Amino acid sequence: MRRTRRGKVSFARPCPFGEFSSASYAAVQNKTQSFIDTTLLTAPRVARARTKMTNGSGPFDVAMDVSTINRLLQEVVQKERRLRRELHDTVEKKELISCRMVKHQSDISSLETVRNHSASLLDDIKDTSLSARAASDQVRQLDTAHGHAQEAIARVSLNADVTQCMDGVTSSLENKEYEAAAHFVDTLAKLHNFVPQEKGITASDSENAQFVRVRDAVARVVREELHTAASKSDVLQVLRFAKLFPKLCLSDEGLTTVCLQLRKLVTAHFKHGERTWSAENIEGNDSGPTSLLAELFESVVTIVDQHGDDLTSSFGGAAVHAVVQSLNKECDICGAQLLKRYIDQRNILQIAKDVSLRSKKQGESNVDPRLIEEYLEEIVSICQVSIKYNRYLKERLQSSSTKEASAYHLHQQNPVSTKTFDGEHYFRVLHEMVGFYIRLEEFYMYETVAVAIKINERGETLTSSVVDDVFYILQKCARRASETGSIQAVCASLHHVSNILSDQVLSFVQHELAEVSQEGFTDILSKDSKESLHSWTTAVNNAEIIFENVNILTRDIQEYLLLLFDIPGEWERISNCLNEIRETSQFFEHCSHNSLKVFANTSLQSVDNALMHLSSTSFELDDLDQEDQDSLDSWVHHLLIAVDHLLHALKPLLVTSCFRAFLHAFEESLALRIEVVLLNDLRFTQLGGLLLERSVRRIVFHLSTSFPEAPCRELFGRVLQISMMLSMESPSEVLDYWNDDLLERLSEIEIKRVLSLRSDFRVADVNALGR
Repeated sequence: MRRTRRGKVSFARPCPFGEFSSASYAAVQNKTQSFIDTTLLTAPRVARARTKMTNGSGPFDVAMDVSTINRLLQEVVQKERRLRRELHDTVEKKELISCRMVKHQSDISSLETVRNHSASLLDDIKDTSLSARAASDQVRQLDTAHGHAQEAIARVSLNADVTQCMDGVTSSLENKEYEAAAHFVDTLAKLHNFVPQEKGITASDSENAQFVRVRDAVARVVREELHTAASKSDVLQVLRFAKLFPKLCLSDEGLTTVCLQLRKLVTAHFKHGERTWSAENIEGNDSGPTSLLAELFESVVTIVDQHGDDLTSSFGGAAVHAVVQSLNKECDICGAQLLKRYIDQRNILQIAKDVSLRSKKQGESNVDPRLIEEYLEEIVSICQVSIKYNRYLKERLQSSSTKEASAYHLHQQNPVSTKTFDGEHYFRVLHEMVGFYIRLEEFYMYETVAVAIKINERGETLTSSVVDDVFYILQKCARRASETGSIQAVCASLHHVSNILSDQVLSFVQHELAEVSQEGFTDILSKDSKESLHSWTTAVNNAEIIFENVNILTRDIQEYLLLLFDIPGEWERISNCLNEIRETSQFFEHCSHNSLKVFANTSLQSVDNALMHLSSTSFELDDLDQEDQDSLDSWVHHLLIAVDHLLHALKPLLVTSCFRAFLHAFEESLALRIEVVLLNDLRFTQLGGLLLERSVRRIVFHLSTSFPEAPCRELFGRVLQISMMLSMESPSEVLDYWNDDLLERLSEIEIKRVLSLRSDFRVADVNALGR
């Protein structure tokens, strides 16, 4: 770019953006020139205005004009560049628009061809539509004609099949082929039912009437044959003819007839067994009602097992449930009659009243417990038969449960659960029998335990016969009650167990232990009476073993009942009863341990001589008293001889737990007596304390090795700490043990009291001790 003579700006070289129209180039050049002229013309006026506003010299004005020109020149250059970029973009758009215009012109030329083809296609579519409409009309006419033809053919075929079935029914009845006749009736029913549903053909009234006549004729013959078979008690023939009813479209009637006939067969079988039982009673060979009741339930089980699958295949999934429900009603009636007859025959009601008066101590009863036990076993066996039958029904019917069976129960007017045998009459009488059982069991338990206590005998064992007898009686009665399956019987039996233990058995144990009082213990030790000693040890052993047996009994009952009762509410009641028995057992342990403690305290008189020797011994020794050191252990020698004699005499007579408790009480009392002697009767030097510590350790070692049943070192812990403190060199030495909590068995006052026993320690030094 260069400036011309007139001050205009012109381009010195051609435009780098290529060729474009002269009008566009002229417009850009004019716009640029106009901007430059405007700027140049405006600059002098601005400079003059600024010159008037300033008071400076001429050089400053010239500088202001040049800077303004430079600024404006820069603006011109920037605007020129921006215009060139716009020009460049415009040229590119021009080329793109040109290409698009060429393309559109070529497309416009092909639109005419498309319009011609579209018009031709429209004409073809109209022709095709007219042809299709005509063809559709012809197809509808042909389909109507084809339907009429098929209907005519089906009618002819139906008439032929119906005629064939009619002839087959007639010939089958003449030949007594009842299954074939039922099959023809079933086929005839399918023809009448199938054709109208699929083909829209409706059977006429005459045809329906004809079908009903044929079906009724076959059903009449089948009913007669079924009743004939039922009169002969032929189950197979009854089921044979009953299975024909579903093919005659009489499934409900067939199932009802089967249930009724099977009930009659079960009743007839039960009546026959009842007559046999009555004859046995007259002859004196009474076998009880259990076998007859079991036969009643087994007859139902046999029918279901042998014929359940056939009934299901013939009558559907609800057949077994319906049969079982019907037979359960018969079992309910027959079973209730049998139980009532048993109660009357055994005179159980009167016996229950008699034993109730005996239990309330309102009179004496001459009822033999052995007879009561026989009745109890019979009642339990009856309950067991009912439980087994219920278990069978649950397993058998749950495995065959279907939707059809559920629908069957929903349509019953008085639906009864067939998963368990819950006959109203039967279980009302059975519940009454369980009530009799509870009263008879209570009487039996009290009487037999009383007899066991009365005939108590001492044998060669460490306990008497009452221990094993009572345990056997209580365990047998508790298990027998659980076999009834009644939570009331179980809880009542456990409650009786607790009462018997806390009343009869505990009174017996306390009476035996009371026979040997504290004065009696003194006589036993002084006179060395073996008979009295054996009586006391047996009583103590009885109390201890009864305690252990009761714990074993509760664990055994708990494990046994866990298998029978799994309902949370029932198990909570059982747990409460078992806890009551465990609490009762604590009284026996308390009695035995108290008696052992009293005897242990009394038996210390056997070591009185050794302890008196200890109290008279002087432990204020020095190094010059060597001859007296050996004589200081003589009290230990006499003490251990007396202890060994006592313990070796008692160990064979006491059970392990009793001897352990006695040894614990004896060693605890012995340690306390030695401690009393040391604190009240003796004075020590360091040498005497060392000798005392040696003697105490000798006693502890001897008892620990000879009689390890009791924790001897723990029981003699205070004595060991006392002897250790008496052997210290100075009072301050005790602080090393005191601060490390090695003297936790002794209080601060007791520690100072022990140290004050040293004759060579100053009282002030001892009193100054403290943590």
